[in-house]
Amino acid sequence: MPSSQPACALCEVPLRPYATLSGALLREAFYTAEVQRLVPELSYGKCPQCGSLFATDARRDPELLARTYAALPDDYWQPLAIDTHLQKQVARTLEELAPGRDLCDVGCGDGAWLASFGKQWRRFGIEPGAAAAEQCRQRGLNVHTGSAADVNCSEAFDALTCIDVTEHLLDPRNDLKAITRLLRQDGLLVIFTGDPTCWTARLAGAAWQYLHCVGHVSILSRRALSMLLSQLGFDVLTQQTLNHASSSSLWRWLSGWWSNRRRLARGKTPHMLPYFHDHQFIIARRVRLADAVSSPVVPRAENADKRMAVPQL
Repeated sequence: MPSSQPACALCEVPLRPYATLSGALLREAFYTAEVQRLVPELSYGKCPQCGSLFATDARRDPELLARTYAALPDDYWQPLAIDTHLQKQVARTLEELAPGRDLCDVGCGDGAWLASFGKQWRRFGIEPGAAAAEQCRQRGLNVHTGSAADVNCSEAFDALTCIDVTEHLLDPRNDLKAITRLLRQDGLLVIFTGDPTCWTARLAGAAWQYLHCVGHVSILSRRALSMLLSQLGFDVLTQQTLNHASSSSLWRWLSGWWSNRRRLARGKTPHMLPYFHDHQFIIARRVRLADAVSSPVVPRAENADKRMAVPQL
């Protein structure tokens, strides 16, 4: 359960209150009757050191999250859609740079992303939602129901993809360590997640759509994620800011932001602002096998935008 003064899961410094959202208007399958009872409001804190955002309410309870994921219905994944442009670019990059063709998609949902890779890949998935894992098997995919922590350590892959996953990790350092232990040395890791430090997220504040997703408990900044990967033995090849597949246009986002400014001036609650240019995309290569990661993340600005010769999206 949440402590009275939660700390950043990476920097280990106390969080500052950032946003509190009423659950009254939330309409998603993840917001079950149990979660509604324990979390009538979604609350987030911000790390003053790395800029990451973390849930500070009962969603910090790993048992609550595990029960909720296990009980998600089939239709939870129906609104999800893969970004075909992103998938093609990732597939092309992995074909060029990955040392082999063993691919694992962590948090693979209904398997649409994993299935979109050609049969030249030996495809494997990890998914905590039992209903989603069954949908993957109906696609003919080999999927483990559970987390990366309970996958046999003898499994090793040439590439790991984590698409819209890290924001769901309650303990990013140890959870990513469990995930990346499945990757061979020189293997590639692909991460796509929200970026709380991009300009649209910062201007949106509590109205940012990303904060209105009940399952989002750890929203890591660019600096924090880059430094954590470095500690885990990775060389970040590229880190870019991208749109989500469901992002709005700039005009729609600016119109919503200006409308919220007027609402705030009249003392009204601002409306949720849609995604726009607020996600980060990372490709990293595993250059060493790290046995442990214990030191806190101390972000350094000079590492925040490190890039190498990887195709830009």
